[in-house]
Amino acid sequence: MERICNKERIVPGLTVTAAAVTLVVLAAVAIGGYLWTPAAAYEQYSTNQADNCAACHGDFRASGYVSNSDGVAWAGGTSLHNGHRTDMLSGDCNVCHGAQRFPVLLASSDGGTGLAAISCNGCHGRAEPAAGGAVKAVGLRQHHYRAGVTQCVSCHTDSNPANFTTAPETVKPPYYFTPDAAHPDKPTDPCNGNGSESLVAPTRGLDNDGDLVYDATDTDCQVGVEDGPAAKLGLTLEGVQPNPSRGAVRVAFTLPSARPATLDLMDVTGRRVARQDVGALGAGRHSVEFAPGRALRAGVYLVRLIQGGAVVTAKAVVTE
Repeated sequence: MERICNKERIVPGLTVTAAAVTLVVLAAVAIGGYLWTPAAAYEQYSTNQADNCAACHGDFRASGYVSNSDGVAWAGGTSLHNGHRTDMLSGDCNVCHGAQRFPVLLASSDGGTGLAAISCNGCHGRAEPAAGGAVKAVGLRQHHYRAGVTQCVSCHTDSNPANFTTAPETVKPPYYFTPDAAHPDKPTDPCNGNGSESLVAPTRGLDNDGDLVYDATDTDCQVGVEDGPAAKLGLTLEGVQPNPSRGAVRVAFTLPSARPATLDLMDVTGRRVARQDVGALGAGRHSVEFAPGRALRAGVYLVRLIQGGAVVTAKAVVTE
């Protein structure tokens, strides 16, 4: 979420916060009247300027916000600001703001009632095992990277999924603990099973681990499925071979009987791309080519195997 490498003209008399100075000075080198800041970050959310986060997501305080992810309007015609402050955080402004109020820094604040002073990172960052447990917004950066917004990788190599493995979707951001009296409507479930991530936003919730698979459709959120009815029946799904795949998708699985069974292939929006009947193959291990009848676009897909009342799923990545 931090700001891409940028050149900023030095303006005489410009006043900045100590936090912003720290972020800039750490890597600043004066070159021809400019500050070259290769490690500078999107350290604040622009309000109505067409830069930083606002370049894609718009004015934070403008009413009638519509999600860039799926084009769905937020409930009640609210703004990003009121959706966060009023609805989810019950008016606790210090969660995101410092004493100066502006600018709003993405990883630093005065801290709300009972909440760490980490601003946006409280809901959009997570403790990452691959970073020694540090709270980082890697999932958000990888979500943008996979969606084609790759500028961050020039400063943050962890933006590229090939360089960093994020914690699974099930890992809670720091603010996702059980609601307290001060914040009864804040998010609590990263898999969005209770709808807390979709209080005012679209029902799909958040892609916390950055793989473009949301909430319940993410296999990370189906914890224990291997120990549930499917496993006891002997229904297993090994997944796609190889993964990532190019073009055709080959799926390996085991059926416990010759009862009707189907394989579904779904995209990241939950839309079914293809279905294939496989029950006639009978009991045993099978490997079939999942042929949707057309070339698959590069991206993340969900393979779902259904037999009777048992369901198992696996993630699949298709490359060009």
